[in-house]
Amino acid sequence: MEKYLPILFILLFSCNLEEQKNKDLDEPTVKYRTSEDFEKIEAGIYAHNLLIGIDTTKGIISGYYDSRLGFDDVSRTKRYKCTFSFIATVREDGKLLVEAKNMDGRDSFRGLLTPDKKGKFKLSLHGVPSGCNTLEPDLEKEGSNFTLIGKRNNWKGIRVIAVSRAYLHSQPDRKHQLEKYGTKGEPVKLLEENEKWVKVEYTHTGATTVAEGWIRKKDLHDL
Repeated sequence: MEKYLPILFILLFSCNLEEQKNKDLDEPTVKYRTSEDFEKIEAGIYAHNLLIGIDTTKGIISGYYDSRLGFDDVSRTKRYKCTFSFIATVREDGKLLVEAKNMDGRDSFRGLLTPDKKGKFKLSLHGVPSGCNTLEPDLEKEGSNFTLIGKRNNWKGIRVIAVSRAYLHSQPDRKHQLEKYGTKGEPVKLLEENEKWVKVEYTHTGATTVAEGWIRKKDLHDL
């Protein structure tokens, strides 16, 4: 029996670590509240294909990550893809709890957003979307580090297009539709909003030209 004691100790220790990790992620969040950690996060473009928007009035950080590698000649698409959106809200202890979703919305993942200093933080998830183990393996381990490379104070949030074509409008009504549109799965940056419309910045995937206009809220995925 004595020879099995070290093995039993290791198993019990591992179980306690997992229980603590789950408990840490299950702490309740407080809506419309900020904290020291919240104040350290800045809106903008981060190295390694991450976008961040911040709604200070609601205490919500939203983000979009998209990394792709290799090319499949048959499907004419990137062979490896790690894409997900997320929101982060303040828990009672001041930490930032993350709720992430893959692009089809069928799977969700919890995690933590841990700032190091202004413009630099670590994102860790308990479980990761398909493809992320290959392209961003640290996400599920010690967490991946992100550094701000382009500050955008006017980005109030990041949302993802939910329809095949989401047309931009010069004014928040259907009479002012423009020829420009975003496609399903692409991110937009929120500038302002009303009951049914949001004003956004939009850049087509692979392009550099920035378009600005109004999009119907119902054409975007909910946070």
